[in-house]
Amino acid sequence: MRHPDSTPENANPLVVMSKFEPEYSGPGIRVINLYKDLKQRSYVKLPKVICGSKDYNSQKAYSIHGFEVFRITLGRLNRYCFTTNRYLNFFFRFLLFLKSICHLYQATKHHNVIHVLGSSGVVDAAIVLAHCHRKPLVVELVNRGASVPKIPRLLGCTFSSTLFVTISPELKEKALQFAPPNQVWHRPNPVDIDRFNVSTASTDQNPTKTILYVSSFLPRKNHEFLVDVIERLPDNYRLIFGGPVTHRSVSNSTLSKLRARIQDSPREQDIFLHVGFLNMAELLNDSDIYANPASNEGLGTTVLEALASAVPVVANSDEPAFSHYITDGRNGHLSKLDPEIFAKKVEKSSSIPRGALLDEARKIRREISSEYIHEKYLEILKPSA
Repeated sequence: MRHPDSTPENANPLVVMSKFEPEYSGPGIRVINLYKDLKQRSYVKLPKVICGSKDYNSQKAYSIHGFEVFRITLGRLNRYCFTTNRYLNFFFRFLLFLKSICHLYQATKHHNVIHVLGSSGVVDAAIVLAHCHRKPLVVELVNRGASVPKIPRLLGCTFSSTLFVTISPELKEKALQFAPPNQVWHRPNPVDIDRFNVSTASTDQNPTKTILYVSSFLPRKNHEFLVDVIERLPDNYRLIFGGPVTHRSVSNSTLSKLRARIQDSPREQDIFLHVGFLNMAELLNDSDIYANPASNEGLGTTVLEALASAVPVVANSDEPAFSHYITDGRNGHLSKLDPEIFAKKVEKSSSIPRGALLDEARKIRREISSEYIHEKYLEILKPSA
């Protein structure tokens, strides 16, 4: 799949995101891995990154992981870009859009591909300027609630030179409202399958069953729900939580509530909490079940990592993205967010035949392989012959 407006020049992309490292961002990490890999392969320069922020108010130019980054914010007013009041939200997002136009105008002129991810006034500005400068545009919809940004649409932007990248069937349908099928690429989040080998946990004789859940600490991730679940499971089950702190004030509040809930639980001694960046591959190798009760989830990369490692997954059945990869009784189960039902599905997943888990892992590993997906990106960004 080649971008509809590929050019004969070497690809010199500009990446524009709603947030970027050091602020935690799953898409940000994937962008780093993608472009470092593509730079090694050929044709694609390590891009400049322009981003907004939710955690930081300072406007700043800095370098990180070899990337030159410029962060655009509204200073102390930046928090109003994330208010739940939709009128205030739109007003301050528009202010950020206007400020970003000034900073992005020259940058968008001097790059031949504009690659945007996330939702913010900064991203809106990049889309509008790509339209004005007639630059090829790659728009990624990476969260379940994502949509084609409103401000560019209100300003009359069309998407004739846009390639949409989506991570779920639901987001694909949204993109198809603005572009023909040949300009919409639906793909899973990439996984480095060389790191995620098949787990050996379920092949040992240890009677202890380990449930793992790794995610950022946000209310919609529903951590406390799993405490309710383990309280309904036999004594040989234990639960491990892990993940980074993101959106600092929200994460700290969520963590405080979770710690209090764990301390109040009669199963406190069976629940372990690790805050920070963790080695997911090592954790999965020692886990028997992966749980994901999150709501409003675009596509949990950790779910794919677990499935590729032949670790059965029990996940929220109300999330469409999960049903695409989880086959009941073969590599896990889908469950309503009812602790009794979820606990029964966890027990059922503990007895899925090893052969079925391995068969399903083999099927998914090529589809989600970062090498395979990055090759597709190279086709999009690579110059025409």
